[in-house]
Amino acid sequence: MKILQAVALIILFGILTNKLAVAADKIDPYVASLKSALSLNEKQTQELNKVFTETHDKIQALRKEIRDISKKRQVHLDAVLTPKQKKKYEEMQTINFPAAAAPPPIMTGVESEQPTAK
Repeated sequence: MKILQAVALIILFGILTNKLAVAADKIDPYVASLKSALSLNEKQTQELNKVFTETHDKIQALRKEIRDISKKRQVHLDAVLTPKQKKKYEEMQTINFPAAAAPPPIMTGVESEQPTAK
């Protein structure tokens, strides 16, 4: 029985090790596009891939938290506003914040290059 457990652990370890090795070699699609657009060398590509891989889960968790907070806000709005007010509120959101109806852009961590007011 112990031999069977040991063999199972060895197989499981091999599978996990293989998956980690494949994941380490996998280049994030966005990083691949940056590599092409910015002519990144291999070291730069690997470093950016590491950063994007390490931050991906954190960003996804934050996005989920924002969605949860937004849902709670919507529940409160629905409880307070009349149907007529809700309709007008939704129209105002579409007019004032048209991007709110669209999914959020991919967060790249790159600062926007918008002109600053002087």
